[in-house]
Amino acid sequence: MGDRLPAPLHISFVDVVRRRPCYILPRYWMAAAGFPPRHDETLAIGQASMATRQLMMRYPVERLEALSDPVFAPDFVLRPFRDGDEAGYLALMRAAGFPWADDMIQTVQGKAMPGGILFACDAKTGRIAATAMANKFRPETPDDYELGWVAAHPDYRGKQLGTKICAAVLIFYRQAGVRHVALHTDDFRKPALVTYLRQGWQPVIDDEEMAARWQAVRDELGIAAAP
Repeated sequence: MGDRLPAPLHISFVDVVRRRPCYILPRYWMAAAGFPPRHDETLAIGQASMATRQLMMRYPVERLEALSDPVFAPDFVLRPFRDGDEAGYLALMRAAGFPWADDMIQTVQGKAMPGGILFACDAKTGRIAATAMANKFRPETPDDYELGWVAAHPDYRGKQLGTKICAAVLIFYRQAGVRHVALHTDDFRKPALVTYLRQGWQPVIDDEEMAARWQAVRDELGIAAAP
């Protein structure tokens, strides 16, 4: 999303550098990780490269209108960001693989809709277990709002918190009168892509390259295109 890190769930900067030599790191990711500015837009890692244009998805209006409120287990409490959450929010995002600088929270807050940064918190400890946010940054059309910064702490994997926190943001949008919601993600973010596709998000395919990339994603995940 613009100058922020791409959305997603369980891949770290170290993982990209050490284990995924085919990827390109966009300049906004480099800056957040502490690299100095460069004249070129990307830093190639290894000999191969990956397109920097992110995948885009939209949530169907009819699905949004029919979406039920997510039901969290009694172990978790859904609530918005509030003063004092800064350290816990930063810890979550770093644990989920985003190398956020200390001032990144202020940047994110400036782009979020009022009350649009949502948390699923451990009911016993108060620890932030998952998050997603509602913003209107980098809309593709004037009507498109954007689901962003979806993350779940590795300690809480397997509890469907990613799916539920995304649904909570969609409900937030619906209650605000928003009907057109998009997201942006990357080909290699497999756990996130599985969540989005199963939740009913529809890929935006605007050229042959994007069609091929989405087909490769579906083939790898074993998820057929909707009829």
